[in-house]
Amino acid sequence: MKENFRELTGTNVLITGSTGYIGSNLLRRLKDLDCKIFAPISELSFEKISNTKTKSIQYISYDGTYESLKELEDVDIDYVFHLAAYQGDDKNEDDINQMIDSNFRFGFHVLQICKKVNPRLFINTDSYFQFDEKGKKWPRNIYSITKQAFSDILESSSTKNFKICSLVLFDVYGPKDPRNKIFTRLEKATLNKKEVLMTKGEQEHYCVHVFDVVNAYCQVVKNYSTNQSAFKRYWVAGKGLSLKKVIDKWMISTQHKPRILWGEMEYFPNQILKPYIGEKIPGWKIQIKLEEGLKSTLK
Repeated sequence: MKENFRELTGTNVLITGSTGYIGSNLLRRLKDLDCKIFAPISELSFEKISNTKTKSIQYISYDGTYESLKELEDVDIDYVFHLAAYQGDDKNEDDINQMIDSNFRFGFHVLQICKKVNPRLFINTDSYFQFDEKGKKWPRNIYSITKQAFSDILESSSTKNFKICSLVLFDVYGPKDPRNKIFTRLEKATLNKKEVLMTKGEQEHYCVHVFDVVNAYCQVVKNYSTNQSAFKRYWVAGKGLSLKKVIDKWMISTQHKPRILWGEMEYFPNQILKPYIGEKIPGWKIQIKLEEGLKSTLK
């Protein structure tokens, strides 16, 4: 059941990552709330959009420079949702450069815009991969290093007049997900009758349906207060189950039974089997139960 987040209704919002899976779902919710949306996107994505300016959405072509965002300096922005990110191969130079550009440089340029337009709240997106099992900062690949570098700059930029809330996401799933995530791979393996190599599956999995993740972003705006802390970080996590148990539930919910070879893969270097779960967003709770949500993952 969709909650009516009236605090967002009719506001001006800036959203990055709006062409990604989570971002596109949030974009649709913001549009439903009659927000005026400003969405900086890459030049490549901009070229693929047939109508770059509508009544409710204005796309801005970002070419990697601050100058390409300067038109936003004249916009009265109420809230910023920063979801843009790229995860690639640590051994691929092109991927490394794109992670630096997407996870750090782009965010830094958006931050510079915010210092000019002074939004009420900047909502950032962190990854659980930036923290160790006790919640201390421990980024352990280039993706999480670049994410943490920007998050640190954000935290140091927060003031009583420029408030920042950062959401730590875990595995996000849902319908029509084009990403090569675990449930997509399992479905393909079932249809193609292929074996799936897996670790022992002992790692805790805190997957959250994309509907609930979108609600999380909206909830922090609902909770906004001029008296709140300058910087706040919340964890957006579902019920913790081992990956093996989650996949067992997926097979029951979807009636798919791929052949899984457990223990045939090594864990990632520095794999944390039980990630840290910190403070959750006041007023936010899971609405899509795991068994119900898993059915929606089938294409």
